[in-house]
Amino acid sequence: MNEVFLSLGTNVGDRMLNLNKAKGFIACEVGEIIDVSGVYETPPLGFFSESFFYNICVRVHTKLTLEDLLVITQEIEKKTGRKSKTIKGRYESRVIDIDIIFYNDLIFKSEILMVPHEHFKSRMFVLKPMNDIAPDFIDPETNNTVGSLMINCLDDSKIKLIV
Repeated sequence: MNEVFLSLGTNVGDRMLNLNKAKGFIACEVGEIIDVSGVYETPPLGFFSESFFYNICVRVHTKLTLEDLLVITQEIEKKTGRKSKTIKGRYESRVIDIDIIFYNDLIFKSEILMVPHEHFKSRMFVLKPMNDIAPDFIDPETNNTVGSLMINCLDDSKIKLIV
């Protein structure tokens, strides 16, 4: 069984409903959800939007390979209303975004996927929810815990616990 950490974010429509739909699809198509972080409201990062995000992290046990996990999470994004990942390489508001943060302790790099996620260490909207469910999980690239990475993160975005 593989242990996977996914980051989910949404800033379009009913944000709580979007997260719940995505979690439902993850439970049915990816595997058993073991832990779910609190829901955090966070400002957009890397683009302007008046709509703030709701972000969570989930820990899932899955039998899927990493490649299959990527395909399934992208299909879930589409099923919940996501049109595209970016517009001309730029971020945009989205119904749902699902990023693979960790897949066991694997380090994997290809043209379409990097695990651990290439930006997670610099994003408080990923680290804070991750810290809720796995503060002692060790990043295989840095050998630092999630808790330590969060403490040392330079992202000073205001993050508000919703639930």
